[in-house]
Amino acid sequence: MSSMDHPGARAPSRPGDLSETVASLINFSSDAMSELSKYDLSTCDHKIEELTMRLNNPTGPPMIIPHVLGQLTLLYQQKAKMQAQEHAEAIRAMQAACQAEENSNSHLRHLIEIPETQDQAVQEHDVLHAQVQDQQKGGNSQTDLASPELLPRKTEELRADVIPGGASGMETLGEQL
Repeated sequence: MSSMDHPGARAPSRPGDLSETVASLINFSSDAMSELSKYDLSTCDHKIEELTMRLNNPTGPPMIIPHVLGQLTLLYQQKAKMQAQEHAEAIRAMQAACQAEENSNSHLRHLIEIPETQDQAVQEHDVLHAQVQDQQKGGNSQTDLASPELLPRKTEELRADVIPGGASGMETLGEQL
């Protein structure tokens, strides 16, 4: 059906734009199209219900079926557009929440790795200190490493200083080594 079949029908400015094509076929004004574009989902549903009720129970001025179908098409298209926008917003919100969770997990992993690294440094210090003491005594470092008397009392103090102290604790460890 061409625009010649309907007097006053105008061709859409962009080929392929369904809403403009339908609006031109049913002589829907640009003001009416502008108003329609402001409809939210509930307004679209309400208008669709009004039109279908009017079709099912024709009272008042007669309605031209193509005009009603055109209006329904425009309303359903506006409704689909609004639903797509809502879905896009929901997706963006979920992506932001996911990114925040990933950032939080990364931060927590980092917090877990720091004590492990500091604890490893304390253990290395303990081993080095035990080896130095063993060499000073002239003993066998392999058999004496587990001996508790080789570890200085300062080890517990150092461990307490390094773990909660962060970088300052690491500097203390470096000075004592």
